[in-house]
Amino acid sequence: MVQQDNHLREQLAYLHGDPISVAAKPIPEMLPIQLAPIESWLHILEKHPALKTHRAEEHRLEPLVKSRWTDRIDADFSISQRYDGRDGMSGSGGGTVAAITFEVPLGSLSAGSRGGEFS
Repeated sequence: MVQQDNHLREQLAYLHGDPISVAAKPIPEMLPIQLAPIESWLHILEKHPALKTHRAEEHRLEPLVKSRWTDRIDADFSISQRYDGRDGMSGSGGGTVAAITFEVPLGSLSAGSRGGEFS
């Protein structure tokens, strides 16, 4: 039971954004009949540490998401088969060829590089 209480307290502390003291007791509140306008509570959500961390991580990764040289690769796969049947010759000839082609504009590689490394 104590382990469950501690786990619940940790989850609530995460949602609240601050540690919750062991002596804290829940206080029931009546639910409002009508929802409050978003402007009255959105600033509370935006101050939450978990949301701030998430937004900072998004901001840090934004350049990678916007322009990766690998996004500009054009790939193609083809298979061809040839069969030769000649009059007057015994047997026949033929073959199968499989090919994979990758194309990337050279300008994309230089624009997407950082210090000699590709992003």
